[in-house]
Amino acid sequence: MSKWNYASKMYNQFITDELHRIKAADENIQLTGDIKQDIKRRLLFHKFRKYSVSAEYIKTIETAINYNVDNNLPINITFPHGGYKLWRLPEAPEADWAELFSHMYYTEWLAPICKIYAPGVLLDYYLDDIIICKLNNISRKDIEAYISSYKKVIKFLKHYQPKNLYTTVTTVSSRFASESAFWNAIGEKLETQPKPEEKGLSANMKRMIELNCKLKSGQEADPLWRQKIACLHDAYLEAKRATGYIRGRDDKIMIATNLRQAPRRERLVVGSTKTSTMKFWIACGALLKTGNRLQTTVLSQSQLEKHSIETVNVSIPGLIGKNFDKIRIVSLKI
Repeated sequence: MSKWNYASKMYNQFITDELHRIKAADENIQLTGDIKQDIKRRLLFHKFRKYSVSAEYIKTIETAINYNVDNNLPINITFPHGGYKLWRLPEAPEADWAELFSHMYYTEWLAPICKIYAPGVLLDYYLDDIIICKLNNISRKDIEAYISSYKKVIKFLKHYQPKNLYTTVTTVSSRFASESAFWNAIGEKLETQPKPEEKGLSANMKRMIELNCKLKSGQEADPLWRQKIACLHDAYLEAKRATGYIRGRDDKIMIATNLRQAPRRERLVVGSTKTSTMKFWIACGALLKTGNRLQTTVLSQSQLEKHSIETVNVSIPGLIGKNFDKIRIVSLKI
């Protein structure tokens, strides 16, 4: 057997083994007999939590657990994030291993709750969608391609999840009566924003705008192009909050990949995999190889450029899409 075929077989087997491993709930946490406390302990399990949780947000978590258990509802875990793939990546516009590995990671985290709590867990991915067309100049076709491919990843992984782990994809635009109502709401909020020339930008905001925006011809010649995007972004956030879908709710626990995405007082920060806190929609999935050890990870474009990358052909039955016939391997020195 050639080295190429042997490598493909080895990595194929690792991914397959990981898929079957997440199906088994972790039984290491001792049960107290108090279902609410047991759910809380599992959610805050340090193995998955990337940072400590603020006292303020622990109260939010407790409120949501109490609400859902008292009403015999699934524990509602909501993850607001971008519904697109960063255009700079060759994987764009479709989902890739980053979305799969992250969803596997969240499955492993939540599966034990499904085992001890019959109503299970609702994992709701809350996606920014058509606003990305104006914020980042990404085509509507590419946004739709991403969401469609993302749903296929979710459907694939359902075979390896508890039956009472329910996954939904909710777009922000769907929370408005119509698309025109969506744009009208943003237009109204935009009128209350500072003028672009008065808009201050943090270093992080400027960096994210420059990373995500696919500049149109002549756009860069406008000295205020970043400020105009920032004003639109903030108006969108206000309109999004006004729907009441995630703010001021007693039933939801919101999660994030890192502290740049959301502070500790607003989200439970769990990362994207055990080895990464990268936002998976602006990154790509890979396998880390350290000696004979393999791990799933999510890497940004800049992180990929720092490593020597080997690309290996793989084929996982049932996993379809242009980004799943090969995978990047990052070898680290021991």
